[in-house]
Amino acid sequence: MKSGIRLIVTWLCMISLILGMPSMALGAGGSPSDPVWPNPGSIQLNKTATPTDNFGEWKVTLTVEGKQLKTNTDIVLVIDKSGSMNDGKRLASAKEAAKSFADSLLTSDSGVRLAAVSFNNAASDPPVYGFADASKKDDFKKAIDKISATGGTNIQAGLKAADDLLKNSPADKKYIVLLSDGEPTYSYKGTAATSYNDWPNMKYSFIITDFDFTSLKGTGSSFSLSSYNIDRAGTYKVTDNGLPTISHAKLLYDKGIGIYSIGLEVGNNSNAVYVLNNSQNRGYYSANSDELKKVFAEISSDIKFAARDAVVTDPMGEKFNLQPGALDGKDYEASQGEVVWNPATETFQWNVGTVSEGKSATLTYVVVIDPSSNPVSDTLYPTNGKTTIDYTNVYGNTHIVKEFTVPEVKIGLVKILVKGYAVNLQGKPINKAGDEVASPALAEQLYSEYYSVDSKDSFPVGGDPISVPAKSLDGYKLKVGVDPTMVTLQATADNIVLFGYAKVIEKSVTVKYVDRDSGKEIADPDVIEKAIVGEQIKLEAKQIPGYTAEEPTTFNYPVENKDNNEHIFYYTANKQTVTVKYLERGTDKELSPSTSVPGKTGETVKLTAATVPGYTPEKAEDTYTVKAEGNEYIFYYTAGEQTVTVKYLEKGTDKELSPSTSVPGKTGETVKLTAAIVSGYTPDKAEATYTFHAGANEYIFYYVQDEQPIEERAVTIHFLEEGTEAVLKDPEVKSGKVGETLTWTAENITVTDTVYAPVQLNHSYTITNEEVQDYPIYYKKSDSEENLKLTIQYLDRATGEPVAASDTVFGIEGKEITLLPKTPTVTDAVYVPELESATYTFNGDLEQEYTFYYNKQVDPEPAERTVTVKYLEQGSNRQLANPTTVKGKIGDTLTLTAVSISGYTPTKSSDTYKIGNGESQEYIFYYTANSTGGPGSPSSGGSYTSYTPPSPPPPPAPPVPPLPPVPPKLDTENHFDYIQGYPDGMVKPQNNISREEVAAIFYRLMEGESRANYYSTTNSYNDVKDTRWSNKHISTMANAGIITGYPDGSFRPGQAITRAEFAAIAARFDKLDERESGLFTDISGHWAEKYILSAGNKGWIKGYTDGTFKPNQYITRAEAMSFINSVLNRKVKESGIHKDAKKWPDNSATSWYYEDVIEATNNHDYSRNSDDYETWEQLKPHRVEP
Repeated sequence: MKSGIRLIVTWLCMISLILGMPSMALGAGGSPSDPVWPNPGSIQLNKTATPTDNFGEWKVTLTVEGKQLKTNTDIVLVIDKSGSMNDGKRLASAKEAAKSFADSLLTSDSGVRLAAVSFNNAASDPPVYGFADASKKDDFKKAIDKISATGGTNIQAGLKAADDLLKNSPADKKYIVLLSDGEPTYSYKGTAATSYNDWPNMKYSFIITDFDFTSLKGTGSSFSLSSYNIDRAGTYKVTDNGLPTISHAKLLYDKGIGIYSIGLEVGNNSNAVYVLNNSQNRGYYSANSDELKKVFAEISSDIKFAARDAVVTDPMGEKFNLQPGALDGKDYEASQGEVVWNPATETFQWNVGTVSEGKSATLTYVVVIDPSSNPVSDTLYPTNGKTTIDYTNVYGNTHIVKEFTVPEVKIGLVKILVKGYAVNLQGKPINKAGDEVASPALAEQLYSEYYSVDSKDSFPVGGDPISVPAKSLDGYKLKVGVDPTMVTLQATADNIVLFGYAKVIEKSVTVKYVDRDSGKEIADPDVIEKAIVGEQIKLEAKQIPGYTAEEPTTFNYPVENKDNNEHIFYYTANKQTVTVKYLERGTDKELSPSTSVPGKTGETVKLTAATVPGYTPEKAEDTYTVKAEGNEYIFYYTAGEQTVTVKYLEKGTDKELSPSTSVPGKTGETVKLTAAIVSGYTPDKAEATYTFHAGANEYIFYYVQDEQPIEERAVTIHFLEEGTEAVLKDPEVKSGKVGETLTWTAENITVTDTVYAPVQLNHSYTITNEEVQDYPIYYKKSDSEENLKLTIQYLDRATGEPVAASDTVFGIEGKEITLLPKTPTVTDAVYVPELESATYTFNGDLEQEYTFYYNKQVDPEPAERTVTVKYLEQGSNRQLANPTTVKGKIGDTLTLTAVSISGYTPTKSSDTYKIGNGESQEYIFYYTANSTGGPGSPSSGGSYTSYTPPSPPPPPAPPVPPLPPVPPKLDTENHFDYIQGYPDGMVKPQNNISREEVAAIFYRLMEGESRANYYSTTNSYNDVKDTRWSNKHISTMANAGIITGYPDGSFRPGQAITRAEFAAIAARFDKLDERESGLFTDISGHWAEKYILSAGNKGWIKGYTDGTFKPNQYITRAEAMSFINSVLNRKVKESGIHKDAKKWPDNSATSWYYEDVIEATNNHDYSRNSDDYETWEQLKPHRVEP
């Protein structure tokens, strides 16, 4: 058998001890001229096989010994003592190795003498020690200890000193052992040379044959030297210290001197390696300090050799195998040399090397009988095949071959060991605890005994097979093995037969029924008693209401030898629904529709009471474990404490006239409310009854302002110098009715030849109810040349007749002023100026004129409109009856009558309604519940608690009416200025913008045809009078279905507009895009959600960085301009704005809205760039739309 192992050892391996009594054979054969043991120069071979403590196993040991020839030998140690030998422990290690060398060689009968020289720049003179024999060994070693290191490296000087000692030596053999740690830095001058081409690597082409030892070359610090020529022709040019050194060495070993060289820690110094390797003929050794003793020992052995280049070939015997790891984990042990195992041929090749006297070479390994080779008892078998040694003897004869005598061994009788061990029902070996183990050897042993026949328990190997029966054991049955087993004996101490036994055990089996998700048992377990271990019993999942058994529903369970035999059938809980009801305690009245909560059988779900306004649940939440069927849970409620907030508002404006009060009660209770007394106002109802309901309870008393005569007031106009407040002329008095707006143009004033010009040319003032009213006009001194007169006319375009008195202003040539049209004083018709303002530049004429033209407004034939009449409970706005409709033409006044509703009284039995221009119009009759006097009514003389609640947010605009058949359009081509600044020269982008201002903006931005189609000056709003400046804008936008008012019939023109209201107005000019985009997080459920969503999808509007839109926040003028510009695709970069564009002091170029404000306030022509932005081509005067 082949072990497949290859192992190598060095000469450092220790010699193994030989145990037992060996079978010995002496070497035989060999060359007739080879010395015979124990003569000098002979070798002796020995091979033994010693049995180990293991059956069929022997330790084999090969021994080779030698006798050296008795000759006289002189050896000179040449030791480097240059300064570098002080590095580390080089010199110390060299000394110790030299002394050990002396101990090895200088023995009483060795015939060896030893001398030593050292070198640095030159060789030691005298030598370190002359030739010493064994009697002078101690003196020699003391001399070695005295060597110290300094200076350079002259290897050649050391070689010459050694040669000088050997010249007079009578010895038969002469050796030099050279040790250095570096390249030579000195050498002697060569005086003769000859061609030589055998230097390795062709480093040199000649050899130096003679030297002048009085002429030292080199610097002591470099391998190279200043070159010199040995001959005049320059054929032999010496350039370094290496060539003289190796040339001298060659001269020495040409004289028969053997040289060993040692490179001590030379590392990668190629010059040192080259010189030392080419200065020897017996061997070059590279070593570190720790290896020096080993190197000197090898050199000592080589000098004292009996044989060299010895190689032993040792094959395994036919009946044997190498026993791996038998020697403390190693396959073999060798005292020296290299060992190679060939697994293919099962042969050792032992490269012994040098055989020296006094040092036996040994190889030890263990062989084991190979049972597969069918050995027979009491028969001798050789442990190995033919074992030989091939070597070179002391006379130089090569390939001398000798044979080892191979020992023979035999095996005796063997026994049959029968073992019974415990196994489980699967036949796996088990220990006493019943745990599976790796092998029968680790299992619980039931019996172990040798098999015998007629008291004979030993049997020869190689006989007939033997029948071995299994024992019978109570409580066990044979599980593993054949009864009987036929055994063919093998060459092993014990032929083992194994039988595995399983124990017969009764155990109980528990069957559990478990919910897969929760891990809980859903039925009582079943227990099957006295189940036989190893047998299988059939189990079946039982039916459990509300659960479905997982497959497989049947299982053949193998009973195991354990106390917790258990099988689990897993079930999936069926899906169930829990009906959750919300009932009033005591009445079982359903307060909120039932809900369904999904779950699974056995699952515990969390239930939460629904929020029922006006009621408090007895439990806010509860847990419920789902059953197989009939799942219902009831939350019970009790009526909650309530308060009704009573407000006192002006009808039509919702202006709070008195602080709100609060009245306590409970859901379902009826209380009596009394209107507060508000000076100057009369309530629609002095008293009312109110029944509390779930949710917010609020009741509103509406008031109508007592009739007040519209009084006329006077305003005093003062003419003052700017900065000094000096009076320039007597005040003038203008008068008008409260609410009326006066407009006029200021003229120049001359005071003692000084002309004063108004700082602001055009003025307007709205009369208030104050008794004393003043208005200042400021002037500054005018340029003396400001004598050009401009007369401003206000004429009917069709007739040329004046509609207001002309005005006069003065200026100088080139002065630019802004003119505004006056309010017409003609009362028999409505006139509309063609321009809202005009920019005028004075020319050189003394008399100049500018005319504002007006168009007489002709009302179209009134259109028919439908008014929806609603009937609502006052305070809660709950619908009490289905709405009715009436029709009439715009401007008609209708008489409306409240319908009769049981249990309720209208606040007005009838009312008049003037039909406005809007497509969708409505009127609301409010009702109050009649007092029942039944349970829950307040007792007479009862008291009420009042409080002031926080003001509610303004109500949202009502739903949008449907668009007319031809929807209005915005002018996206012409870029008019649709925003004007304020008289103080500011544009105020961060101010809020009112609802009427927005109506005016979109009026200006409509296409001409759309504006003409929808133009109107009448509307149904009770707070937009015909005389209001924004009447036509609001009326037209309402007629177009773009804007709507509030349920109380008001429009609230001066109220700031919210972002949601603005988005809704803009969105109505285009088809809605209601795709859900998730742009804003705070518009879900808002009344304007679809309009905001549409505007966002079209990229018209943007939200805030936190993802919100803030729909109820008031929009600023800047935000409105940005919004409108996006709708109209009006966009310009600063680089595209005309250089003469109107700028504003409060519109910083660094503001985010800078370009949007410039775009909105300048009338301009433009071209569109490739990036869709504008480049302005020219500015145009302010446009006044009809």
